[in-house]
Amino acid sequence: MNVKFPEQSDSQKGSCSGLIEYLEKEDNKQEAKGLEKEYFFSHSQNAVPGTEVQQLIDKNIRKLGKEDYKYYTFVISPSKEELKHIGNDPDKVKDYTRELMEAYAKNFNKGLEGKDLVYFGKVEHSRQDRQTKQDKGEGNMHVHIIVSRRDQQQWYKLSPYNNAKEGYETSNKIKSSGFNRNAFREASEQVFDDKFKYERDITESFQYQNTMKNGNFEDQVQLLQRNKENEKTQQIQQERKKAPEIKRGKGLSL
Repeated sequence: MNVKFPEQSDSQKGSCSGLIEYLEKEDNKQEAKGLEKEYFFSHSQNAVPGTEVQQLIDKNIRKLGKEDYKYYTFVISPSKEELKHIGNDPDKVKDYTRELMEAYAKNFNKGLEGKDLVYFGKVEHSRQDRQTKQDKGEGNMHVHIIVSRRDQQQWYKLSPYNNAKEGYETSNKIKSSGFNRNAFREASEQVFDDKFKYERDITESFQYQNTMKNGNFEDQVQLLQRNKENEKTQQIQQERKKAPEIKRGKGLSL
């Protein structure tokens, strides 16, 4: 599972109309193939027109200044193995996204749930190669998320770019502030695995990939050892499955 937060753009300080227009670009391709148009979806609806998305995001900006970001966007990209596991089903991807947005809301540590957010998703079925400008083919389904900086009640400013700060105390409880993007990436895997009973290889995990890229030597060695142990366990399990079953007799003959 890949969750990508792109660099923020000045366009996010104004209307989201340009982003809506960009995200609807694939509709013409879908219709040309005789497929149904992919509408935006929300936490509770499956077919939300782009005009309604723009209206709801653009008006949810109470007490946001001219130079404040009004909305954020990120991309959720299941791997080909994950998509194959769920039969490349866009409805399952939408249901998964809704559960993941529960984790997004919880990450801010303000007692929020997914239903408290103003967000919309848009499923895209293909990706375009940057060099050839051609579609990459199947196995590239992903979801674009556009989420308001404000919650529905417009009580909180919610930015996934405000890095989490641990350990401030309030009412004798230790809380954190901001947003932990790495924890959210790990949650994206946990939600998928739990929901669809997916057995994730350690090398597929964000923890493994992040540690091998950015971790210290000791942590990298520890993960490599865990990976070898997992490979050995999987090999034993496969050998057991291949072994012929021994049928037990009903009794012994003398």
